[in-house]
Amino acid sequence: MKYIEGVLLTAFAVGIILRMFLIEVNTILVLFSLTLLSFFYFGFGILIFNNIGIRDVLNKKPFNNIAKFRILGSILFGVNISILVIGVLFVLLHWPGYQLMLVLGLIPAIIALTIIIIKTFNQPQKAYKIVVPRLLIFLTLSVTLWLNPIFFDEICFRNHPKELALIKAKHAYENDPSEVNLQQLEKARADLRTVK
Repeated sequence: MKYIEGVLLTAFAVGIILRMFLIEVNTILVLFSLTLLSFFYFGFGILIFNNIGIRDVLNKKPFNNIAKFRILGSILFGVNISILVIGVLFVLLHWPGYQLMLVLGLIPAIIALTIIIIKTFNQPQKAYKIVVPRLLIFLTLSVTLWLNPIFFDEICFRNHPKELALIKAKHAYENDPSEVNLQQLEKARADLRTVK
């Protein structure tokens, strides 16, 4: 399980690095890695967060020593992280609906992290060491992209001001389709055409 997760996270990191260098294959790599990672957390969250191997799925023995609330919690963590991953995917690929996906993932993640911190002070548990790093990684990435959805675009296109102006104008128009933003978008498109 850790191997599959590592491969998918590595593929996502490579996709982001390729994006930084404006290499076109980055979109396909980010799309497939984050989609598969989301399915992975959604389907196997109960196994990942309880440290159960795929071979032990059909065996009842590993589940006998786990409390029902912990099983329910691990399923909910898997679903929550899956939603955060999809939200990140929506932001990176500029798909509509990213704000809803991020909010649906961020609210339960912040609540869960708060509960984990409170419970850890009372009695530390090994299970939280499995959940917290993943939750913090995707929570940090999601908050960053929620506050600034074009964060990676600003890094990628820092040496290409015309393209960055077009991305900013497009983003402004998608959030507020007013006449002013439409005019700014058309101006940025015209500026980009004159350069090429």
